Amino acid sequence: MGLGVLGLIGAAGMWMLKRWGLWLTIVVSVLNILAAAPGLVFAPDPTSRALATIGIVGFALVILLAALARAAPGVHLTDFREHAFDVG
Repeated sequence: MGLGVLGLIGAAGMWMLKRWGLWLTIVVSVLNILAAAPGLVFAPDPTSRALATIGIVGFALVILLAALARAAPGVHLTDFREHAFDVG
């Protein structure tokens, strides 16, 4: 539950375009990957193993997208927010 709360705080920080939100999101994603990793080997059934795999891939995707957002300084989310609902 603690990682979930930290993840929500990190998402709010990223929404406000704060650097700490990006880093908190990456740290929480890494911790979630480490928590799910034993499920790849020690899961009692294939369904649990599949869920662990989906969790790891999902959080790896979060890290990748967060890194890409940081690597693209010319792309500003504020531009998207201002023009997201423009019609015409």
